[in-house]
Amino acid sequence: MSSDLHNVVPFDIDGDGLPEALGASLTDDSDAGRVLALLADPATRESGWAPRAAVALARQWSDAGHRVLLVDANLADPVLHALLDEPNGEGVADAVLYGVSPARMARTREEGFLFASAGTAVADPSSVLRHPRWRSVLSACRESGATVLLYLPGGTPGADSLAGEGDRVVRLRTALSASTGGVSPEHVVLHPPRSDAAGAAPAANREDPAAAEKEAPVDPAGTTDEASPDEGAAVGASTSRTGVQDSSGAPATGAEPEAEVPPGEAGTGGSRSSGLEPRPVKRRVSVLGVVLILLLLLLVGGVVVAALLGLLEVPGLTPPVDAALHPGHPSWSS
Repeated sequence: MSSDLHNVVPFDIDGDGLPEALGASLTDDSDAGRVLALLADPATRESGWAPRAAVALARQWSDAGHRVLLVDANLADPVLHALLDEPNGEGVADAVLYGVSPARMARTREEGFLFASAGTAVADPSSVLRHPRWRSVLSACRESGATVLLYLPGGTPGADSLAGEGDRVVRLRTALSASTGGVSPEHVVLHPPRSDAAGAAPAANREDPAAAEKEAPVDPAGTTDEASPDEGAAVGASTSRTGVQDSSGAPATGAEPEAEVPPGEAGTGGSRSSGLEPRPVKRRVSVLGVVLILLLLLLVGGVVVAALLGLLEVPGLTPPVDAALHPGHPSWSS
C-alpha cells in the first residue's frame, strides 16, 4: 500500500479506540449533526467484518463522548439488529415509506449510542434506497444533533447515490481491495488489519474452541505428547467397542471385545468398526408376475372344467356324446 494514502487505514474492530487518522478527521465537534455513510463492499459484508465494523465505530464514537445514531440501511440483508440483540421493529423502511419519525425508530443502547434497525421487510430494497423521502429523513436526523452512521450495502443499486447525500463517505473494504482499488481522496477507507484479512474467520476461531481444535495438528498415532510409550502401547494393545480400556490393555468391565476381522476385509470400503456389515440380498417376487401366473392358472382351469362339462370339445378331455340323448346332435340329420 502506498504510504501517501493517508485516508486508507486499517481498523481493528476489537481495539480500544479509533485510528488516529480517522479520529482526527471525523470525531471533532464539527461532525455533530452530520451524516457519515458507511459504504460496505460485498466481500466485507459476506465475511461479516463490515457489520461488526459499523457497530464498533458506533461504540467507539460513543465512548469518545459523541452522540451517535447507527442506522441499518442494508434492507436486503439486515444483520446489525442481530449483532446488537435487538428486534427488527419499526425502522428505516418505515421512516422512508410511511413517514415514521427518526425519534420513534431509534432505540437507545446501553453502550450509549442510538440504533435504528432496517424495519419492515420490503420486496424491492433498491427502490427504497432511491426513494425521494430520504432527504427529509436525513434532515430530521441532522436536526437531532447526532452523528449519523448510515450503514449501506455497497454495489447495490441506489446505495452509492444515497451515500452521496451524506456529509462524508467511509468505505469498508478488504485489505486487498483497499490497497489495489481506486481510492477517492475525499473518502476514508477502512479495512481489516493484515492479520485479520480474512474478515470474521479469526474472530470466529477465537470464540469457537471447536474450530480452533480442528485446525490443531493431529498426531497420526492418536496419542498426545504427554502420553508415555508404555501408555501408547497399552492403548494400541486392545480396543473395545466402547473405546474404554484399563492399564493392562484389557477391555473395561461391561465392554464387549470387538470381533476379529477376517483377513482380506481390513481396509476395504466398509469398516467393520463402523457397525455396517453386508446383509444377504433378498429376491423380491414381482407382483405383476404373480398376477399373470394366477390368471394363467384360472384360464387353464376354466378350459378343463368347460371340457369336462361338454361346453368345449377338447380331444381327450370332452366325454363322448350320446346322439340319442341329444336330438340336436348332427347325427340326427342322417
